[in-house]
Amino acid sequence: MLPERGSWANLSSTMSTEKAAGGVSSGLKGVALVVALGLAYVIQKFTGIDVLSKLTQDTSPAGATTVEAPADPKAEARDAAGQAPAKSDTSKSAAPQPKPTSRAEEVPSRETKPGDPKPAAQTDDGVAQVRKCFQAQQSSVWVKTQGKVVFVLPDDNYEPRHQNFLLQLAPDLTVKVSHNIDDAPYLDGLKKGDSIQLQGRYEYNEKGGVIHFTHRADYPTQAKPGGWIDYQGKRYQ
Repeated sequence: MLPERGSWANLSSTMSTEKAAGGVSSGLKGVALVVALGLAYVIQKFTGIDVLSKLTQDTSPAGATTVEAPADPKAEARDAAGQAPAKSDTSKSAAPQPKPTSRAEEVPSRETKPGDPKPAAQTDDGVAQVRKCFQAQQSSVWVKTQGKVVFVLPDDNYEPRHQNFLLQLAPDLTVKVSHNIDDAPYLDGLKKGDSIQLQGRYEYNEKGGVIHFTHRADYPTQAKPGGWIDYQGKRYQ
Protein backbone atom coordinates (compact mmCIF):
# COMPACT_ATOMS: atom_id res chain seq x y z
CA MET A 1 0.00 0.00 0.00
CA LEU A 2 1.55 3.28 -1.04
CA PRO A 3 1.56 6.20 1.30
CA GLU A 4 -0.59 9.09 0.59
CA ARG A 5 0.60 12.21 -1.15
CA GLY A 6 0.85 14.10 2.09
CA SER A 7 2.81 11.31 3.64
CA TRP A 8 5.36 11.45 0.79
CA ALA A 9 5.74 15.14 1.35
CA ASN A 10 6.33 14.66 5.04
CA LEU A 11 8.90 11.91 4.39
CA SER A 12 10.78 14.09 1.91
CA SER A 13 10.77 16.98 4.34
CA THR A 14 12.10 14.77 7.10
CA MET A 15 14.95 13.40 4.93
CA SER A 16 15.99 16.91 3.87
CA THR A 17 16.08 18.02 7.48
CA GLU A 18 18.28 15.05 8.50
CA LYS A 19 20.61 15.66 5.54
CA ALA A 20 21.05 19.30 6.46
CA ALA A 21 21.69 18.38 10.04
CA GLY A 22 24.33 15.86 8.92
CA GLY A 23 26.06 18.50 6.80
CA VAL A 24 26.19 20.93 9.67
CA SER A 25 27.62 18.21 11.92
CA SER A 26 30.34 17.36 9.36
CA GLY A 27 31.24 21.03 9.04
CA LEU A 28 31.54 21.43 12.77
CA LYS A 29 33.78 18.37 12.94
CA GLY A 30 36.01 19.84 10.22
CA VAL A 31 36.29 23.17 12.04
CA ALA A 32 37.06 21.34 15.28
CA LEU A 33 39.75 19.31 13.55
CA VAL A 34 41.40 22.43 12.11
CA VAL A 35 41.33 24.13 15.50
CA ALA A 36 42.79 21.02 17.16
CA LEU A 37 45.60 20.84 14.62
CA GLY A 38 46.41 24.49 15.14
CA LEU A 39 46.51 24.07 18.92
CA ALA A 40 48.73 20.99 18.56
CA TYR A 41 51.16 22.95 16.36
CA VAL A 42 51.27 25.86 18.83
CA ILE A 43 51.82 23.49 21.80
CA GLN A 44 54.62 21.61 19.98
CA LYS A 45 56.32 24.87 18.96
CA PHE A 46 56.42 26.38 22.45
CA THR A 47 56.63 23.29 24.68
CA GLY A 48 58.19 20.67 22.42
CA ILE A 49 55.42 18.16 23.19
CA ASP A 50 54.26 16.25 20.13
CA VAL A 51 50.51 16.17 20.81
CA LEU A 52 49.68 14.56 17.49
CA SER A 53 51.95 11.58 18.22
CA LYS A 54 50.37 11.10 21.62
CA LEU A 55 46.91 11.35 20.11
CA THR A 56 47.86 8.90 17.38
CA GLN A 57 49.21 6.43 19.97
CA ASP A 58 46.11 6.80 22.13
CA THR A 59 43.79 6.40 19.17
CA SER A 60 45.66 3.50 17.55
CA PRO A 61 43.51 0.59 16.48
CA ALA A 62 42.78 -2.02 19.07
CA GLY A 63 44.37 -4.70 16.97
CA ALA A 64 47.65 -2.85 16.36
CA THR A 65 50.81 -4.41 17.84
CA THR A 66 53.72 -2.48 19.35
CA VAL A 67 57.26 -3.66 18.62
CA GLU A 68 59.39 -3.61 21.75
CA ALA A 69 63.14 -3.76 21.99
CA PRO A 70 64.52 -7.22 22.75
CA ALA A 71 65.07 -7.79 26.41
CA ASP A 72 68.58 -8.18 27.80
CA PRO A 73 68.94 -11.78 29.05
CA LYS A 74 71.68 -10.75 31.51
CA ALA A 75 69.55 -7.94 32.90
CA GLU A 76 66.59 -10.31 33.31
CA ALA A 77 68.81 -12.83 35.08
CA ARG A 78 70.11 -10.12 37.45
CA ASP A 79 66.59 -8.94 38.14
CA ALA A 80 65.49 -12.49 38.90
CA ALA A 81 68.42 -13.03 41.26
CA GLY A 82 68.07 -9.63 42.86
CA GLN A 83 71.64 -8.61 42.04
CA ALA A 84 72.85 -5.09 41.36
CA PRO A 85 74.32 -4.30 37.91
CA ALA A 86 78.04 -5.05 37.65
CA LYS A 87 80.34 -2.03 37.60
CA SER A 88 82.46 -1.33 34.55
CA ASP A 89 86.10 -2.35 34.69
CA THR A 90 87.10 0.96 33.11
CA SER A 91 86.58 2.71 36.46
CA LYS A 92 89.52 0.82 37.91
CA SER A 93 92.78 2.72 37.69
CA ALA A 94 95.95 0.84 36.92
CA ALA A 95 98.22 0.25 39.91
CA PRO A 96 101.26 2.54 39.86
CA GLN A 97 104.37 0.76 38.60
CA PRO A 98 107.63 1.21 40.51
CA LYS A 99 110.02 3.66 38.88
CA PRO A 100 113.04 1.88 37.39
CA THR A 101 116.17 2.65 39.26
CA SER A 102 119.18 3.66 37.19
CA ARG A 103 122.58 2.12 37.83
CA ALA A 104 123.86 5.47 39.02
CA GLU A 105 121.21 5.44 41.78
CA GLU A 106 121.90 1.82 42.74
CA VAL A 107 125.62 2.33 43.29
CA PRO A 108 126.38 5.23 45.62
CA SER A 109 129.30 7.39 44.64
CA ARG A 110 132.43 6.92 46.71
CA GLU A 111 133.60 10.09 48.36
CA THR A 112 137.28 10.77 48.75
CA LYS A 113 138.27 10.75 52.40
CA PRO A 114 141.37 12.20 54.01
CA GLY A 115 144.16 9.65 54.00
CA ASP A 116 143.01 7.86 50.83
CA PRO A 117 145.85 7.16 48.39
CA LYS A 118 146.03 9.65 45.55
CA PRO A 119 145.67 8.32 42.00
CA ALA A 120 148.92 7.83 40.16
CA ALA A 121 149.86 10.81 38.00
CA GLN A 122 149.90 10.12 34.28
CA THR A 123 153.26 10.70 32.65
CA ASP A 124 153.67 12.43 29.29
CA ASP A 125 157.35 11.54 28.76
CA GLY A 126 158.55 14.92 30.01
CA VAL A 127 157.03 16.90 27.15
CA ALA A 128 154.93 19.01 29.52
CA GLN A 129 158.01 20.05 31.48
CA VAL A 130 159.82 21.24 28.35
CA ARG A 131 156.68 23.02 27.12
CA LYS A 132 156.34 24.77 30.47
CA CYS A 133 159.94 25.98 30.31
CA PHE A 134 159.47 27.25 26.77
CA GLN A 135 156.24 29.10 27.57
CA ALA A 136 157.78 30.64 30.70
CA GLN A 137 161.08 31.37 28.86
CA GLN A 138 163.05 29.57 31.55
CA SER A 139 166.67 28.41 31.22
CA SER A 140 169.15 26.20 33.12
CA VAL A 141 166.39 23.68 33.93
CA TRP A 142 167.21 19.97 33.96
CA VAL A 143 164.69 18.00 31.93
CA LYS A 144 164.09 14.41 30.94
CA THR A 145 162.12 13.75 27.75
CA GLN A 146 161.98 11.87 24.45
CA GLY A 147 161.11 12.40 20.80
CA LYS A 148 162.01 11.67 17.18
CA VAL A 149 164.85 13.07 15.10
CA VAL A 150 163.42 15.32 12.37
CA PHE A 151 166.66 16.84 11.06
CA VAL A 152 170.40 16.10 11.48
CA LEU A 153 172.49 19.30 11.67
CA PRO A 154 176.21 19.67 10.91
CA ASP A 155 178.61 18.96 13.78
CA ASP A 156 180.55 21.72 15.53
CA ASN A 157 184.28 21.21 14.90
CA TYR A 158 185.56 23.81 17.31
CA GLU A 159 186.21 22.90 20.92
CA PRO A 160 184.21 21.67 22.60
CA ARG A 161 182.77 19.80 19.67
CA HIS A 162 179.04 18.97 19.53
CA GLN A 163 176.82 16.66 17.55
CA ASN A 164 173.63 18.60 16.68
CA PHE A 165 170.15 17.51 15.61
CA LEU A 166 166.53 18.62 15.93
CA LEU A 167 164.24 16.52 18.14
CA GLN A 168 160.47 16.78 17.85
CA LEU A 169 158.78 16.24 21.21
CA ALA A 170 155.22 17.04 20.03
CA PRO A 171 153.60 18.24 16.78
CA ASP A 172 153.93 21.84 18.01
CA LEU A 173 157.20 21.56 19.97
CA THR A 174 160.73 20.95 18.59
CA VAL A 175 164.06 21.48 20.38
CA LYS A 176 167.70 21.44 19.32
CA VAL A 177 169.96 18.86 20.97
CA SER A 178 173.61 19.81 21.25
CA HIS A 179 175.52 16.68 22.36
CA ASN A 180 179.09 17.21 23.56
CA ILE A 181 181.19 14.60 21.75
CA ASP A 182 184.41 15.61 23.54
CA ASP A 183 182.94 14.38 26.85
CA ALA A 184 180.60 11.62 25.53
CA PRO A 185 180.62 9.08 22.65
CA TYR A 186 179.41 10.04 19.20
CA LEU A 187 175.97 8.74 18.03
CA ASP A 188 176.97 6.77 14.95
CA GLY A 189 174.34 6.26 12.27
CA LEU A 190 171.94 8.87 13.65
CA LYS A 191 169.30 9.67 11.02
CA LYS A 192 165.87 11.22 10.58
CA GLY A 193 163.04 9.25 12.22
CA ASP A 194 165.17 7.68 14.97
CA SER A 195 163.71 7.68 18.49
CA ILE A 196 165.74 9.30 21.25
CA GLN A 197 165.43 9.46 25.04
CA LEU A 198 167.64 11.90 26.90
CA GLN A 199 168.32 13.95 29.98
CA GLY A 200 170.02 17.35 29.84
CA ARG A 201 169.78 21.02 30.70
CA TYR A 202 167.25 23.16 28.87
CA GLU A 203 168.06 26.65 27.63
CA TYR A 204 165.30 28.85 26.21
CA ASN A 205 165.28 30.45 22.75
CA GLU A 206 162.41 31.59 20.52
CA LYS A 207 162.79 28.58 18.21
CA GLY A 208 161.86 26.07 20.93
CA GLY A 209 165.02 25.92 23.01
CA VAL A 210 168.23 23.91 23.26
CA ILE A 211 169.04 20.85 25.37
CA HIS A 212 172.72 20.35 26.10
CA PHE A 213 174.91 18.84 28.83
CA THR A 214 173.78 15.37 27.71
CA HIS A 215 176.89 13.76 29.21
CA ARG A 216 178.17 12.60 32.55
CA ALA A 217 178.96 15.24 35.21
CA ASP A 218 182.42 15.09 36.74
CA TYR A 219 181.00 15.82 40.17
CA PRO A 220 177.22 15.08 40.08
CA THR A 221 175.05 17.09 42.46
CA GLN A 222 171.31 17.62 42.82
CA ALA A 223 171.61 20.90 40.99
CA LYS A 224 173.89 19.37 38.33
CA PRO A 225 173.10 15.65 38.04
CA GLY A 226 174.56 15.23 34.55
CA GLY A 227 172.86 13.93 31.42
CA TRP A 228 172.71 11.05 28.96
CA ILE A 229 171.21 9.88 25.64
CA ASP A 230 169.56 6.48 25.06
CA TYR A 231 169.80 5.51 21.40
CA GLN A 232 169.24 2.04 19.86
CA GLY A 233 169.50 0.28 23.19
CA LYS A 234 172.75 1.99 24.23
CA ARG A 235 173.33 4.85 26.69
CA TYR A 236 175.71 7.66 25.62
CA GLN A 237 177.02 9.85 28.45
